[in-house]
Parts: sequence; structure tokens; C-alpha cells
Amino acid sequence: MLASASLATLAFAGAAAILLGPEVWSAFVAGGAAVQSGMEVELQIFKMQSVFAVARQLGAGATPAYVAQAVAAVATVAVLWPTRARRPGGLVEVAAMAAGGLLMTPYLQFHDLMLLTLPMIALARAAARMASFLASGPACCCCWGQRCLTPRAG
Repeated sequence: MLASASLATLAFAGAAAILLGPEVWSAFVAGGAAVQSGMEVELQIFKMQSVFAVARQLGAGATPAYVAQAVAAVATVAVLWPTRARRPGGLVEVAAMAAGGLLMTPYLQFHDLMLLTLPMIALARAAARMASFLASGPACCCCWGQRCLTPRAG
């Protein structure tokens, strides 16, 4: 799976270079400094939902915030790695990877939270199978809360 994802990434990168010209990648790399500056210095951290942003909002400097983000990323891999061996398949696996992917990046924005829909659906389906009010109540609250707490465009 990792090899397939790597090959797909390389194919998309190659297609972008062919269609848009190779300078697109140098422009992408050059823009990284502006994005990093926006994350570290400007008020963009108040739009972000990552561990990095939370650490910055709590007053941590950029370096400790990056360390906190790295710790969260390593912890996410440590939790998800056994899933790779068990291969639960289907929606459970997709949900775990979607939630894990959100925890890995310091660039998590409000609009990225739509990916939480996958874990919420998996949780709701698991609760429905258990046919328990106590099990389905939290799932329904999470699904409803995720939708209500996500800012609306407009």
C-alpha cells in the first residue's frame, strides 16, 4: 500500500511538472518560507486546529510547538501501526487513517475537518451494531457536534 501511494504521488508530481512546467516545483518550495512564517508569526494559528496551533495559542514558542507536533505524529504512528498488521479493512481502516492523517500535520485548517466525517460514520456504524443507547449516544453527539462546530462559509 505504501509503495502504491508513493508511486501515485510521484505520478501526480510528474504530471504537474509536465503540464505546468518544472518551475512549478521550485515555486512550491520557495513558497514554503512564507507558509512557515504565517504559521509561526502571524495570526493564522487561530484558523488552525493542529497540535502545533494549540501549543502556539497556549503561548509556546515555535520550536516547542513543532516538538509537540512531532510527538503527536510519532504517537499517531505508534497507535496506527498495529492496525496495519491486523488489517480490519473497510470503513474502520479508512477512518483510522483519516483521523491519523489529521493528527500528523501542523497545517490542519477548519476545512480539513470534513475528513472527520469518515471516523464519525465508522463510530456511528459500530454503535448501531451494538444497539445500545449508551454506545450510540456519543456517536450521534460527535457526528452532530462535528457538523455544528465547523465554521460555515459565507
